[in-house]
Amino acid sequence: MTRRIAVRPATLAVLLFLLAAVATVAHAGGGSNTRAYPPSCIPYPLPPDVESPVFTDVPRLSGALFFRRACSGGKGALLFALGGGGSDARRAMPALVALQSGGEVPLRAARSPNSLTEAVESYNDVTGEIFVLELPPSGATLDLNAELVISVQSGNDPPLLVGIPAYAPAPSTGNQRITRYVSGSWYDPAHPGEGIFLELGENSDGSTFVFFSWFTYDASGAPYWLVGQGTVIEGQASAVVPVRSFRGGRFAGAFTPAQVESVPWGEVEFSFPNCNALTLRFAGTSTIVGAPSGSGTRQWARLVNLKGLNCE
Repeated sequence: MTRRIAVRPATLAVLLFLLAAVATVAHAGGGSNTRAYPPSCIPYPLPPDVESPVFTDVPRLSGALFFRRACSGGKGALLFALGGGGSDARRAMPALVALQSGGEVPLRAARSPNSLTEAVESYNDVTGEIFVLELPPSGATLDLNAELVISVQSGNDPPLLVGIPAYAPAPSTGNQRITRYVSGSWYDPAHPGEGIFLELGENSDGSTFVFFSWFTYDASGAPYWLVGQGTVIEGQASAVVPVRSFRGGRFAGAFTPAQVESVPWGEVEFSFPNCNALTLRFAGTSTIVGAPSGSGTRQWARLVNLKGLNCE
């Protein structure tokens, strides 16, 4: 699947300039966050391997255990491995309730990380599955790093109480894993008027594509846009994308597709120290007269968050 987005560079320059004044508010995330952990934590699909620390298993449930992964911002995610070696390919998911500080919070078992409403009702007991445990859509609060007890009830069996000790995630080092939550608008706070629209999406075959438009300027100072598209493997630390520039078109569709020329420009590499920061390495080798060129590394910031998604 190919997506093309056409936006006038001058329009974006004005937009970025106006929004720069409120960028700090956008970074704060505002509003309620009904996700249990930051989006910089776990890629999709969920990694198939159980990682340390594994805190406890659950008796009477085949292959059931809880484990955690460190996230950015000193937070952690709680995951639940279930099944493997059983005989039922479609077995009802047990009810999970977190008990903490005298309160009870029902947990959602989700296959897709950082979801808002997904709640898996059954699992494959033959092959086994891994789920991330999330908060209910009501926005209940729960400190996943603190000590808690999880009630696990399967069918009509009495609930099992599983104690989970407090957790101190190791400080994150290097870049966060790339997930679709890096999609959005990015800019350089020191140079408003230039920006990138970045999107990660799904192809028809299930693979993940990355598409971006870099709205910048040519050697004369006139608006100029660069476009890149490629395939990215979610969970990797960086993505290198080939870049092209286009010429020959006319305003408002007053041209035929044959008039548009696509010219290789170079490449860019995206990496993300955290979910609010973008490191952009670029290498432009275009020989078109007046086209921007050169190489370097820039540090960009998220301009706006996706709806309902707080970063840290």
